Amino acid sequence: LTTLLPDGRYQIVLRNIDSRKKAELALIDSERRFRLLTENIHDVVWTTDNKLKTIYISSSILNLTGFVPEEYYRKPINELVTPISYRLILDTFRKEVEKLKGGFKMAKRNFIPLEIKLLHKRNGNVWVDLKVTVLQNQFGEAVGFQGIMHSIEDKKQSLELLTKHKKKYEFALKYTQSGVWELDGSLLKIKLDKNLFHLLGFENNEFKPLLSDWIKTIYKDDRIFVVDILQEILDKKISQKTFEYRRIHKNGYIVWFKDYAKAVTDEQGNVVEIIGTSKDISREKHIEDKKFKYYAGLQLLIDSAIEFLHLKTFKDISNYIGESLIKIIPDSIIILASINETEKTALLKNVYGANMPKLMEEFKQLKWNPFDEKMDITDNFLTKTKQRVLTNYEGGFEKFYEEISKRKFNEGVRKLFDFNKVYLIGIAAEDNVFGSIAILLKDNVKIISQDFVEAFIYLASANMHKKYIENKLNLERDKLQKSENKLKDLNAKKDKFFSIISHDLKNPFNTILGFSGILLNKADTLERDKIEEFSKLIHDAAGSSYEMMLNLFQWAKSQRGKLEANIEKLDINDVINKNIQLFASESVKKEIKVIYEPEKDLHLNSDINMLETIIRNLLSNAFKFTKHKGEIKITVKKNQEFIQIEIADNGIGIKEENKAKMFNIDSGKSTYGTDKERGSGLGLILCKEFVEMLGGKIWFDSEEGRGSTFIFTVPV
Repeated sequence: LTTLLPDGRYQIVLRNIDSRKKAELALIDSERRFRLLTENIHDVVWTTDNKLKTIYISSSILNLTGFVPEEYYRKPINELVTPISYRLILDTFRKEVEKLKGGFKMAKRNFIPLEIKLLHKRNGNVWVDLKVTVLQNQFGEAVGFQGIMHSIEDKKQSLELLTKHKKKYEFALKYTQSGVWELDGSLLKIKLDKNLFHLLGFENNEFKPLLSDWIKTIYKDDRIFVVDILQEILDKKISQKTFEYRRIHKNGYIVWFKDYAKAVTDEQGNVVEIIGTSKDISREKHIEDKKFKYYAGLQLLIDSAIEFLHLKTFKDISNYIGESLIKIIPDSIIILASINETEKTALLKNVYGANMPKLMEEFKQLKWNPFDEKMDITDNFLTKTKQRVLTNYEGGFEKFYEEISKRKFNEGVRKLFDFNKVYLIGIAAEDNVFGSIAILLKDNVKIISQDFVEAFIYLASANMHKKYIENKLNLERDKLQKSENKLKDLNAKKDKFFSIISHDLKNPFNTILGFSGILLNKADTLERDKIEEFSKLIHDAAGSSYEMMLNLFQWAKSQRGKLEANIEKLDINDVINKNIQLFASESVKKEIKVIYEPEKDLHLNSDINMLETIIRNLLSNAFKFTKHKGEIKITVKKNQEFIQIEIADNGIGIKEENKAKMFNIDSGKSTYGTDKERGSGLGLILCKEFVEMLGGKIWFDSEEGRGSTFIFTVPV
């Protein structure tokens, strides 16, 4: 600094500006570096003064807008952007300036995002994303804007295209009766398309975004079904599912929906969301239902024409009628009653389409059981049942009730059967009325085709009448068959009776004839002791034969159903020993050893005639099939309930193919004994009948060539 002094001299003051020069040089270098950086990036750097005049813009602006930087320096900003964008920039700058004036301290790097349109030199305009910050001086005053921007034209075009698609999508959803929904992975929150609300008659604000609220609109019988599907998707058992279900409209009627649900997973495969579409298919369902009911009715007629031929009883036919009607007239109640035309009464047989346990409980509360109480019916009611056409009771269930019951119609009955439409049709053919069918309907339920119902009941009535005629014929046939069978049975029993006499009296008479012949031919040569012995055997055999005759006549009485067991206390040892003596001659003749070691106190309560007949026949078979010098062993066992008697021989045994025939009367064929002995073949059959009459069981164990053991039990 140089100053002229009064004396003509100069005063020179020297100041060190080295640091300032270095700062200026650093600033120049920094600006050079800044420009170098901005000129070599794709994004555009833009700086303005506080009047929004461009003071710097990077050369990349040429690629973005077709303008060179010099054109931005010359033109005001309102000629470089669209009017709306200019207004946005101006308003943003003013707001920031007002904040600063109000003492607001702006944070460093406080960038404000703006989406604006720059004018393009040739192609209209360009969407850019501009992030700007306010430039301040050392006093905190706004001196301009600085920002960086890049093209978002592709993004904006995509958004515009997306918006167009969205409008088309919303249009499609609206006019195809569809909507979309998104459910979070916790099955708690759900986002619903507004169309879904409108399809059910609701507004958006009438529901919280909760699955539980949305579930409430689902028809109660379908709720578990829908929730289970969502849970299966969430559990990754399935990834997607198409399903149909019902919802309740705000006005109370049912709306059918068809949903497509799909899982959305993260990178680890976890289900984070379930998305889906819902389409109102009520119209399709209605058409489908009409077709189904029509074809179901047609198929019913075809099937029933065949099915009725296989049903055997009136009850079977009645059940088939009720079950079939409830299929072709769903959401109805079918009441089936029998009719007694002579008494003019009806009796409830069954109710179809109702919860029977609940219905019976309601009847109980009304102190009325129509299943047990015959109801007097009017002549008018009876006339209608004979017509076999559907009759509509204009007065509803109350009018119908008055014609079938003496009871006064009350509110309890009205509550139980709250139906406004009642149809009646009879099951009748020729002059016979078999029953009546009442069809109870709500107002919104219709019978698709009365013709099908009437045709079906006509078939049912014809088959009821056919079954009625068949039953009458079968009754007469049964009577005739019983008479014929009784005659055959009497003849068979007569033949059996004489066969048994021949069979059971053979051994005693052999004894009598054998020993009497010896006495006749050798009386003068026999010693007195032998004569006495043989005479005693003849006497005993004759006495036994007499007893057997009595026993056989008793059995004959049993075959006519007139024999009853005469229970008395018996000593089993006496019974067995007595019957062993009957076969003394057989024992001597075939040199067969009979082993029986009686035990003390072997008493029981039984019928002596039946018991002796059983033991006698089993001993007879043992002697018959045991070879000479064989052995027969009798064993008796007793417990608290039964006495078990075993008669074992070491004879020829039973062939395997004959074992199943031993107690069968149809086989009725005797096998020759070891000495060509013959029998009637009825002895074992008689044993089985008597053992079972006494309350016991009989069985055997046999091996061909080694012998047989017959065992039976009788109660103590």
